[in-house]
Amino acid sequence: MSTAKNVGIIATVLVLSAVCATGCGTSVGVQFHTEEISKSTFKGTWPLIPDSGVLACEDGAVTFTPTGTKDVYALNGIADKAKGEGRWRNLEDIWLTADGRQSDAPGALRVSSSDLINEGLNLCPLPWGSSVATDHCNRRAADSF
Repeated sequence: MSTAKNVGIIATVLVLSAVCATGCGTSVGVQFHTEEISKSTFKGTWPLIPDSGVLACEDGAVTFTPTGTKDVYALNGIADKAKGEGRWRNLEDIWLTADGRQSDAPGALRVSSSDLINEGLNLCPLPWGSSVATDHCNRRAADSF
């Protein structure tokens, strides 16, 4: 085989490898997916005061941004850790109480947020997409209301 032919084959293999590495989803980094969501179209229990917004999942951290704001709220335990780093706001500011009101009182019973968290986790690729909600406040959720 000639040297020119070997160089051509090697160049072709390198080009195809580069195309596959960039086009086949093998990149490393943050996985961030969003969905516009609203109370009127959501199939599940709506636990928030705002009626609509953007639900997002970033590497398993589920967040919600109400329509018309730039405020991002942590919905699950993974996002809660980032909230502690100052990234996101406290969900209790917009989380409905079991009786359908707003309350900033610590320990108030809340509407379950597991349906919304599950929807958010489904936005992320595995392992998050098939997970059961990690509703960090189920201990306070009032599923019976």
